[in-house]
Amino acid sequence: MGVRRMTAAVVVESGDELGECPVWDPVRSELLWTDIHGRRLHRLTSDGVAVELALDDRLCSFAVAGGGDLVAAFTKRVARLDRDTGAVRELHGVEIDLAATRCNDGRPDRHGGFVFGTMDEQHDPHQPLGSFYHWDVDRGPAVIHSGVAIANGLCFSPDGLTIHYADSPLATIWQARYEPGSGQVHEARVLVGPDPEIPGDTGSPDGSAVDESGCIWNARWGAWGIARFTPDGVLDTIVDVPVPQPSAVTFGGDDLDTLFITTAREHMSPSDPRYELSGALFAVTPGVTGIADTPVRL
Repeated sequence: MGVRRMTAAVVVESGDELGECPVWDPVRSELLWTDIHGRRLHRLTSDGVAVELALDDRLCSFAVAGGGDLVAAFTKRVARLDRDTGAVRELHGVEIDLAATRCNDGRPDRHGGFVFGTMDEQHDPHQPLGSFYHWDVDRGPAVIHSGVAIANGLCFSPDGLTIHYADSPLATIWQARYEPGSGQVHEARVLVGPDPEIPGDTGSPDGSAVDESGCIWNARWGAWGIARFTPDGVLDTIVDVPVPQPSAVTFGGDDLDTLFITTAREHMSPSDPRYELSGALFAVTPGVTGIADTPVRL
């Protein structure tokens, strides 16, 4: 059986410089995502209205907490964010002594914690200065894996006992046993290496989501698409996206049967023919369903 192929369509022309971290909130039936460099939080409400909230800091990733507020990884801190008013209450600083890094990809685990990573944004090539962290309300951020250039690809198996994560410059996705509570990882192995044999793919792994079968849907930055890998790392589906920089994915909709895709205009000029649709929110109905996020404990 060959690789399935499908195409995503535009949902909102949001024009994000760096759209990231789509999150579905089943309580409010709305999709949220961030434009990191644009310092904006987007919401697509249940009636199809797109709402934009301006922020004072770069919102890099976030998760919905019990009660509806967001646990948010800003540039150099974890904070509590009110999505309606924009009010921010700082909870913990992150890598304050490392000027070259900022927070990046993040996702709730299935046990009430929030896992996020950091990245080097000052060197070319990116240096392994970042880390992955597990955050909970009792202990704050604790390092679970270090030596990372650009932390990405965080997602969890349906039972929450396996974590997947990527370092984008290494073009590698790892799989490891995940310890609930502490967030520690064990027995890491390469799931998808730097040559995944995706037709036409010259990109790198960005944000990911897991469906109900435990398959990983990974945004391929620079490669115009999303790749689905089985839990054993076998490619079985490609979603073509009509812009080169898809950045992250999540399942949403009331039946969790829509795959939403954020994209970016980063490194493009308005004269670039790819610019107009880049930074938009896209979606596809892939014929599978996702898994609802567990609210982070606050």
